[in-house]
Parts: sequence; C-alpha cells; structure tokens
Amino acid sequence: MDRPDGKQIARHLRGVIAALPKGIQKIFARADSGFYCCEAVHAYEKAKAHFIIVARKTSRLLERLHTADWKRSPKTDADEQCEFWYQPEGALTLAGLLVTLACTSSTSSNKADQRAAAAACTEPENPYAEGSGHYAGYEWAERNNPGNCGGSSQSFIEGCEEYHRQDEEFEGCESKK
Repeated sequence: MDRPDGKQIARHLRGVIAALPKGIQKIFARADSGFYCCEAVHAYEKAKAHFIIVARKTSRLLERLHTADWKRSPKTDADEQCEFWYQPEGALTLAGLLVTLACTSSTSSNKADQRAAAAACTEPENPYAEGSGHYAGYEWAERNNPGNCGGSSQSFIEGCEEYHRQDEEFEGCESKK
C-alpha cells in the first residue's frame, strides 16, 4: 500500500497553508481518513485552522461507538448522534468526536441494528506507531501477505500477526454479507 506517512502529510498541509493568499482570516479544512494522523492534527492546530478529519474505522473506535450514548440529533437531519472523547493510537491528547448517523434503512426500525450494520466490517488498519517493530511487522504482512509471521523480532511478529487477525476478521465479516 502506497500511503503517505504522517510527516509527508504534515509537510503537504504546511505547504498548502503557506500557499494561501495573504489576508485569509479563517481557515476551514476537511480531510478524509487518509489524513487521520497526529501530524495532520498538529499542522492544522499550528495554523489555527478549524478542521474535520474523518476518523479511520478501527476496531477500538467501533467498540467505542457501540457503547456510546446515542441521542436524537437536535441540529441536523441525522437520525442520531453521540459525542465522546477518544484518543487515537499514537496521539498525545484526547480528541472530542461528534458522530452522526444518517441515511438509515427504512426496513429496520432498530437503531442499534442499523449502527451495527453500518459499521460491521472493518478493513485492516495499522494501529501501531510509525517506527515501531509492531508497525513494521503489520506493514510487511499487509504488503506481502505471507502465510506465517517469522523473524527474530517479537514486536515484528506480533505486528504481522495483528494484520492477519484483522484481515481474517474482515474477510469473515464480508463473506456473511
């Protein structure tokens, strides 16, 4: 997978912000989950930008969504919303998340079932900090997809095994659709 790392993303954002015309008083930004990293948050914060970054759908985030206190959305046409604090892997601080759920199916009246169906299958996502042995093992397994995880580094092996665990869980989920 050819995904830019956090340093590359931050460098890109700093370049974009620096290229803005003089006189801009407020910066508003929205980024997809490919920009979901601490470095992007820090770049936006340094520029005093108002920003939204779509969170990567990790198993830890999904668990938090399933246990969240969902309520009617008072200011939007979304069916429900929840708000909670969440600390992404590798982040130094907590982030406040406001999650809305809209476009629900008219065939099901059970909101919990709708949320579960919307978030049921989570693609594998590297949960480890860049530069760690766990991260390297996970990335290697994602690129090479070997049948087994060997080597002399325990953290590399564990990262590799985590990729396979997530991939098996995702494939099993997808096959049930």
